[in-house]
Amino acid sequence: MAANLAYRSLNNQGFTKQTIYYLSANTKLDLDDNGVADDVNADATKANLQDAITRWAADADNVIVYLTGHGGDKSFRIGAKEIVSATEINTGLNQLQNAIPGKVIFILDTCESGSFISPLAPPVGKERIVITSTSPGEAAAFISQGAISFSNYFWAYIFNGYSLSDAFTMSKSAIGLTISQQTPLLDANGNGIGNEDGDFVKIQNMVLGGGIRLAGNAPTIGSVSPDRTINGTNTASFAAENVADADGIARVWAVVRSPNYTQNASLAAVDNLPAFDLLPVGNNRYEATYDGFTALGTYHIAIYARDRLGNTSIPVVTTLSVTNPLARKAIIVAGGGTSDPLRTAYQGNAQLAYQALIYQGYGSDDIYYLSSAITEGVDGTPTIANLTYGITAWAKTNTQDLTLYLVGSGDNGTFKLSDAETLPLTTLDGWLDDLQNGIAGEVTVIYDGKNSGSFVGGLAAPAGKKRMSIASSNASESAAFLSDGDISFSGFFWNQVLSGATLQQAFVYAKKAINFSNRSQTPLLDADGNGVANQKADGAIASAYSIGAGIMFAGDEPYIESVSPEQALNGRTSVAIWADGIATTGIIDTVIAVVTPPAGSSPNQPYTITLTSVGNGRYEGTIEGFTAYGEYEIAIFAKDKKGNLSLHKKTKIHHNTETQVTGGELIENTTWLVSQSPYHLLGNLIVPTGLTLT
Repeated sequence: MAANLAYRSLNNQGFTKQTIYYLSANTKLDLDDNGVADDVNADATKANLQDAITRWAADADNVIVYLTGHGGDKSFRIGAKEIVSATEINTGLNQLQNAIPGKVIFILDTCESGSFISPLAPPVGKERIVITSTSPGEAAAFISQGAISFSNYFWAYIFNGYSLSDAFTMSKSAIGLTISQQTPLLDANGNGIGNEDGDFVKIQNMVLGGGIRLAGNAPTIGSVSPDRTINGTNTASFAAENVADADGIARVWAVVRSPNYTQNASLAAVDNLPAFDLLPVGNNRYEATYDGFTALGTYHIAIYARDRLGNTSIPVVTTLSVTNPLARKAIIVAGGGTSDPLRTAYQGNAQLAYQALIYQGYGSDDIYYLSSAITEGVDGTPTIANLTYGITAWAKTNTQDLTLYLVGSGDNGTFKLSDAETLPLTTLDGWLDDLQNGIAGEVTVIYDGKNSGSFVGGLAAPAGKKRMSIASSNASESAAFLSDGDISFSGFFWNQVLSGATLQQAFVYAKKAINFSNRSQTPLLDADGNGVANQKADGAIASAYSIGAGIMFAGDEPYIESVSPEQALNGRTSVAIWADGIATTGIIDTVIAVVTPPAGSSPNQPYTITLTSVGNGRYEGTIEGFTAYGEYEIAIFAKDKKGNLSLHKKTKIHHNTETQVTGGELIENTTWLVSQSPYHLLGNLIVPTGLTLT
């Protein structure tokens, strides 16, 4: 969306198809409405980017380079599998500026794009203007399908003929009204430092193209509901007055930033914040009521209008202070005995759940966290007494709904809290029934552990109440916690919740992902509370429910280009495997292979080995201990230091006498693993020539 708007904006200001070079993974775009999909010049690849900058643009006077997509510290992901460093881009721009007489304007909208400001300082005697959508270490927002983003504001202003200085300044102000932790930078004097007074003076009267001012500007909002306070309720009404635009109003909506909202570059781009539409009631007035104010503190509500041409207004912000709210609450319990080898994995998954809840708008006071680990947020150890207090007392006070997460070992109908204590299913069900007599909202129980499915039937909802139950395995199965819990139902599930997935999306993701690593594990979902799991109605109900605010972050996972092909043992006792072409905008932390023995073998539990870097994105390892005949399935993952886990690639080892093998296989059906941001284009480049600078 952002790159398409950039193309149209430049075209509107006098650039032609011949002076715009557009790289995109989607090569079938008709952006000039001539009825022919001929506006994209080539796929977004590293080689095409280098060619566009150093060869295609070399006969221009002045050049604009615009990139948008995923980024990291001094890195930009172009396409799915290639990373371009700030150093590589600087080298290409230096080569270009040795060939052209004029300026280069470089515009980058990605997470951590501000890290490019210093490395892209121009050579002596050359003029280069660098604009980034963030400061170093910040995430970038692409909210409401990109309508609320630095790029959307910036290119809309360029479309309407504003100067470069005005477009930057107004876009910086507009994005700051919604996302306080995103600060765009401008370096126009070439000293590698952003937002100095001299930078703005340098571009004060500069325009891109003809600078043609158009009558069709963005909508305006006269006023919105004033700042106010609510007490003892989650609901408030809002109005926007005198919403006007000559082209007609297409939509008026509000974006909600909660008191607990935290933005962090480690989560990649922000795709969405909670939002609601305001509807017309006549005389240019729009109204709505929203019931999601569940956290104590002050909410910021930014109200926007969009016209029928796609122009988005500057937001008008109001605040809502909430006292004594009905809160969304959560209880986390990391169980297991002191001698349990998986205890640290349980505790790691519990901490991931805590972080996911915090990022989704829960306050630390709204989470009751029991663990033997000494870590952030823990309120006590996992004991019957503490859990009794949590469910029967703490959860009854000012509560809208409750999520209960249990992770650890268990048996049929029990959960092991510690060496000395277990929690019976019947006890838990009684506590929850009593709790739901006093709260209006749902109770959601998530249990990851051996035989966890034995809890589903016994936790059916009381009459007239809503309860959802998720188990990581059925009543007679073990649960995998591989690689310190990274490869587990919980690891996959809570990472999806953290990224803003619905309950159904998080469950399906985790179910499919763990099935590839442990085919003998069957996660269960009962969302309608009838005690029967994995029915059609369960998915429909869970798709409309989110744990927390549903703040969406675009994934920026590492990429594995290839793995070793399928192999036959042929008398060998060990096999070398590898993964190659591993790329990330961050830093790779570990590469692991999950080995699943043949079905019916004993033992048949999956295990992991760690692959070692040998340089240039290649990792190698050796698998031993082939004790059973049949197919050993190997799923290889890469994890970066931010905790992002790649899509796995799969290969096989055959331990039999006659085997036909094929090449390494990429799992193609990955719609459940990819980022929930279809509009967030990766690796887009525009290099217009013939730029007019006045």
